[in-house]
Amino acid sequence: MRCLFLHLPKTVGERNEIMALPMGLLSLAGFVRARGHAVELVHAGLMGDARTGFDPVAFVARRHPPAVFLDLHWARQARPVIDFARALKRVRPGVAVVLGGFTASFFAEEIVSGFRDVDAVVRGDGEVPVAALVERIGRGEQDWSGVPNLVHRSRGRVETNPATFAVDPRFAEGLDHACFELLARRGEYLRRCLYADFDTSTAAGARHRYAGAFFYNPGKGCPFLCRSCGGTWWARSLVRAPRHFYFFSPEKVLRDLLKAHGLGAATWRVSFDPLRKRDFYLEVFARLRAAGVRLRLVFDCFPLPDAAFLHAVARTFTPDSVIVLSAECGSERVRRLNRSPYFGNAHLLRAVRSIEEAGLEAHVFLSAGLPFETREDLGETAALIRALRARDRVGITVCPMELDPGSLIFRHPERYGVRPKLRTFRDFYRDGLDESRPFYGTEHLREPEILAAIARLRRVANDAG
Repeated sequence: MRCLFLHLPKTVGERNEIMALPMGLLSLAGFVRARGHAVELVHAGLMGDARTGFDPVAFVARRHPPAVFLDLHWARQARPVIDFARALKRVRPGVAVVLGGFTASFFAEEIVSGFRDVDAVVRGDGEVPVAALVERIGRGEQDWSGVPNLVHRSRGRVETNPATFAVDPRFAEGLDHACFELLARRGEYLRRCLYADFDTSTAAGARHRYAGAFFYNPGKGCPFLCRSCGGTWWARSLVRAPRHFYFFSPEKVLRDLLKAHGLGAATWRVSFDPLRKRDFYLEVFARLRAAGVRLRLVFDCFPLPDAAFLHAVARTFTPDSVIVLSAECGSERVRRLNRSPYFGNAHLLRAVRSIEEAGLEAHVFLSAGLPFETREDLGETAALIRALRARDRVGITVCPMELDPGSLIFRHPERYGVRPKLRTFRDFYRDGLDESRPFYGTEHLREPEILAAIARLRRVANDAG
């Protein structure tokens, strides 16, 4: 069957957001292709926009695909994905519209029951479910009851099929997470800056844009329970592993990295750090050195980094590589109540010094309006920013901690004194999420007060520079 996989970014004015592909979309498309189907992977943000004459609905309609598969990974995609499905069904009512990804998985039943233009949602890992669904659609079958992990409509009712499939380390060995050859305009994707979650209002932030980045986590899941992160739900509900996480094999990781590098990727962007002892990464780094490949690294450290890890990074990657630390706030009391794993301010400052002494760059993320945070606590964040700014090369980003579907504060707001403004998928869709804001208040700070605090802390970060 001809299969069309489509990524829709979030458009705000003339700016496209959510331009990075979720890494599972590549492995899924490659898995379906390996089963003999014709696969086309399209990134609408690379093809153009309404201003330049690109219409994704017309583009898909001209191809007459039996089905179109869309990632709805980030909540900010809610409106563009649903609006696309609605518009496509008007001109091609017979096409099957199937969603997948984190946000779609979390709200699967609500999406299928409340949005008639979506025919199904794959909940969790999608390789085997999508391949099975493609076979049935290709044969013209209407009965999708045997497709694992699928939430769909059958005879006017929402049916939730058993969730029997999950990618485990053995299955992952056969997946290609770097099959960019399937992506239209792949050269532009691997060349452009597609994502910039660093604050570019400072000189340090401006250096850390993501040109040529391969967004690749060498495993799945997470053992930690940060209160604002929706990944806690995915790890505990959908990752089949004793500790709620696992690594791919070093051989697979090297294979994916070398392929992406050969196609033009220059930066490895990692946000997967489940162990304090990073022996797995030390092994992968050694293999990259042996292969003679020198990438730039942007690495999110969950626990603080130790000297052995920083030394290996400096030996393996370019000197403009970045170690990212999410301190979240300056109050150690508030950090202990919100962040896992915890570390104190003195340890954070020593880690920043060690990163710079290793010849690398440090970047620290901070916010305001965390659960249990008071107005007095905000002064400690300002003090921490000033202490960080004593280091010349450290980058600082202050940004809202946005309400994340699946996070503990979203699922159990009463435990954390949080008053969320979005509770359902329809809420996320209706709002549109055009602004970067918390979408909640706390028992100590209303949402406008949180935004005002973030603005003040940003001024501190810029003035202290």
